[in-house]
Amino acid sequence: MTIDGLGGASCARTAVDPKKLQAAKDFEGVFVSLLLKEARAIPSGGLFGGEGGLDLASGLAEPILGDAIARAGGLGIAAVLARSM
Repeated sequence: MTIDGLGGASCARTAVDPKKLQAAKDFEGVFVSLLLKEARAIPSGGLFGGEGGLDLASGLAEPILGDAIARAGGLGIAAVLARSM
């Protein structure tokens, strides 16, 4: 099967080096963490003011949540990266 618009990328599963797959998953985890951080960005002062504790807790959770999302299949970025390496 070929997907038009992606340069003829094939959807066929191919064997991927486990080290490359791990590196791709790590990258996707960092990328998802950054997406979560930007999605959570609130103008200075917060929506209700004085949300320092929530900001700290959310900031600590972003890398963990991003990594968990990537390990669970994530956005599919890791699979594409691993196949292209």
